[in-house]
Parts: sequence; structure tokens; C-alpha cells
Amino acid sequence: MRTFLVAQELATALARQLAPDDRLVLFSSSWKDRLSPGTIPGVPVIDARVPVTFLNLAWHRLEWPSIETFSGDVDVVHSMHPLLMPAQRAAQVVTIHDLYFLDAPENTSAEIRRDYPSLAGSHARRADQVITVSDYTARQVLSKLGVAADRVAICPNGAPRWTPIADHAKLPAGHVHLLFMGTIEPRKNVGALLRAELGLERLGVFVRAFEIVNDAHRADENFTRGEAADELRQPRGARHEP
Repeated sequence: MRTFLVAQELATALARQLAPDDRLVLFSSSWKDRLSPGTIPGVPVIDARVPVTFLNLAWHRLEWPSIETFSGDVDVVHSMHPLLMPAQRAAQVVTIHDLYFLDAPENTSAEIRRDYPSLAGSHARRADQVITVSDYTARQVLSKLGVAADRVAICPNGAPRWTPIADHAKLPAGHVHLLFMGTIEPRKNVGALLRAELGLERLGVFVRAFEIVNDAHRADENFTRGEAADELRQPRGARHEP
């Protein structure tokens, strides 16, 4: 779901930038889930009824079938992860958010654990363009994956389309207001965030409005999944209120 939301936001932004002769197409593949044709107004959808686990295995390990099998001729094909989407002719773009799958593969699962560590370097070096989300990740892609610098672009994540708080006076004064949004999993290092928050409280800096917005895996070796989730869901600093 998170990957789909990122892809949807990216495609929506791209659709607004298209020249009159350009065309954007969304590709989705699943045996049971269907992508609505109206997901992005005016953007056509190719909805392949192929099990995504099978297609991932074939694409990653066999580099077959090509995207043109489903779409016909295209000029550019953009993969939202580090591995190439096979293409006969189209320029290939991959996306790399981080290299956690190389640093701690034991904390990953499914095709990320099976395919990314062994294939990401080769795929990234063959890609026509590698999109990264930060200067740090771009430097890692250069040093760890050996990708040529002229093929790496930095495209920071955009801000979500949330309605901002109109009246900041609604937030109690005298507190640090902190929002954590993400999954409770090792690579988010939630344990360090919790320890920092508790350390601030010991210094007399009270932290309030601390929330976990997405439930998932264990935080780190010092927090079980349940303990971390329970701790994060409680507004910190509330006990200091008169």
C-alpha cells in the first residue's frame, strides 16, 4: 500500500507536467487485486492478471517478459524499486530509497531478501537512470553499487497533501511537539527515537503529541513489537500536565 501511494502521488505529479504529445500509463499486476481505471483522471491503466509474486520472480531472475509484452511500445519504463523492469527498447529507470537491504538483509523478507542484495548492483549499473531520494543515498549508490555519477539523480520525497494546522494556538505551549510517522521496524531505529525522547524529559523538556501512525514490526533489539507500539501510541509528557 505504501509503495502504491508513492507511485500514485508521483504519477499524479507527472500527469500535470506532460507535454501535449506525451502519454503516461500506469501498470499494475495482480491475480486478485484490481487497479481502478480512474485512479488518476485521464491516465490509462494496464491491469495485468498475473500473480505479482510470479511476475517479480520472472522479472528479477529471468528478466522476462518485457514490459512491451503488456503495454506495446513505450519510450521510458520506471520501476519504483531498485530492480529493472525488463524492456526490449524502452529506457529503464529504477528507484532507490536506501540500501538497507545490503546493510541488514536479515531484517528484510520475501523478494527483497531473496533478490535485492545479489541483483541491485547489476541492475542499477545497467539502468539508464537511477532515482534516489537524498544526497546520502546517492553517495551510497555511487560507492557501494558502482553506478556512474551522471546516471544518478536526486529527487527528494515531496510533502504529503495534508491540511496544515490552521491555528497553532491549539497546540499547548511549553512542549516539544513531535510526530513520528512510519513503521515500527529495525531500519526506522524507533528505539533510538524513544530513548532520545525520554532523555529530553529527564532534562525537563517535555515531549507531547508523540504518535505512531503505522503499525508493523519490532522497533529494535530493546523493544518488542507490542512494547514499542504501546509506548509510541501514548502521548508523551501528558503526565506532566497540571
